[in-house]
Order: sequence, then C-alpha cells, then structure tokens
Amino acid sequence: MKHYKQTLTITTDEPLQFLNLSYEVEECVRRSGINNGLCVVISQHTTASVFLEHDNEDLYRDWERMLASIVHNDTEYKVDYNCSGTAHMKQMLLGASVTVPITDGKLDLGPRQHIMYGDFDGQREKYVTVKIIGE
Repeated sequence: MKHYKQTLTITTDEPLQFLNLSYEVEECVRRSGINNGLCVVISQHTTASVFLEHDNEDLYRDWERMLASIVHNDTEYKVDYNCSGTAHMKQMLLGASVTVPITDGKLDLGPRQHIMYGDFDGQREKYVTVKIIGE
C-alpha cells in the first residue's frame, strides 16, 4: 500500500471566509500516483473546518446566517486564550476533516460536492493536511 502526504497553506482575507479546496486536493491525488484508495483532508486548526458541500456564493451567506443563529457572541464563551470562542464552536459544528474515496485516480465526489474550507478566525496563515493511502 502506498501513501502520500502534503500540507496546504491557506491564507484568508476575511475573519470568516469559505474556500473551495477541491482543485488543490485533486492535484495532490494526481501527484500521489494512487489510483484507488482514500483521501483524508484535515484542518490543523481548531478554528477552521473542512467539509463537503456545493460551492456557491449564496450558500456561503446562508452558512454564515445559520452559524450566527446557532453560535452566539464571543462574550458567552469561556475560552481563555487569544482566540475567538465563536470560531471554536463553528468549527465543531462543521467538523475538521473529510474522507473521500479515490477511484481511477480521481476524487469520487458527487456532481455538486466540493471539498470546502471554512475559516472562522481568519486573516492569518493556517494549514490543511492531505493524506492519501491506497494502490
């Protein structure tokens, strides 16, 4: 069984921002030379998520509204270091990682599925690890 690992560096422009990582992850799969296996994509930060969803600007606004309705103001959280309590709660809701099958050298995603990244404490450099195993 072969394995491949790559770390993606992500820098966002906004405090809350969504990005489509599918193209970067597809390039990792291509470089890996693995035709059939699994690809795990995981955020290395507790204030950023990786999840599967459709890439659409209107959805971005819907996600922001939904998250704001569930996760309230920073002052309600007891996090005791220089990070946003709301960012940690939002990451918990959307999750830190996804696992996607690889079939015939390609990510086996649905027609509208994309590997999305949500940064809830942005405007700084963060990292996403892509780990691919298979044959």
